[in-house]
Amino acid sequence: MLDAKDYESADIAIVTGSLRTEADERRLRRAREKSKCLLAFGSCACFGGMHGLADLEGVGGKGGPGFWLRDSVDPVWRAAKVDLAVPGCPPPEKKVKLLLENVLSPADEKQGRSVCDECGRKRSGERKIAKFRRGLKGVDEERCFLDQGVPCIGFATSSGCGALCPSVNYPCYGCMGFNGGVAEQDEGVARAISALASSLELENVEGGLADPVGFFMRFAYPCFSLKGGKGNGSGGR
Repeated sequence: MLDAKDYESADIAIVTGSLRTEADERRLRRAREKSKCLLAFGSCACFGGMHGLADLEGVGGKGGPGFWLRDSVDPVWRAAKVDLAVPGCPPPEKKVKLLLENVLSPADEKQGRSVCDECGRKRSGERKIAKFRRGLKGVDEERCFLDQGVPCIGFATSSGCGALCPSVNYPCYGCMGFNGGVAEQDEGVARAISALASSLELENVEGGLADPVGFFMRFAYPCFSLKGGKGNGSGGR
């Protein structure tokens, strides 16, 4: 991000990327102090992003002087007050357009709908998945992924992207975050796990996914408050 040392003040500071180093956090705090409004732009800023899964390897504390890695990867709201958030990897065009249209008087938009509501794939009335399949070879481009046993998290992911991934025959992995605010992802994870487990035949619930953490929290793992008991993600060496 542009360092806040480079300007005296700003109406809006746009922050991309998550917090990984102590230098990231220092720049963020300066930007917050010098700006009237702070915008978290993209899934990494809003939720921590995919590279937040590095926390599973316990890499905190490494690096060099001035760039020590923090104890954990974190979304920006863990270190500074966020006024606006536009998720997505990348943020959808219509979300950016909505932001620009309302930037002087931001609308309080509630994320109540899911990617499934924007998806044109045909869904069955009652779903019962025998087991999950691996890969996308032979997947029907018109039928719901879950009806075909392909893991997809669109049912729990906030709307706004226009179901971009499903429209090109790729399942949703949740880059828009779970329904609710950017700091309310824990509840979304719990709802998603419960809903998906209810669709699986009981004997196939355990071990049904090759990588449950990577599936449910690919973009939002750093938001998960119980991740390894690391507290609030403050920096350290």
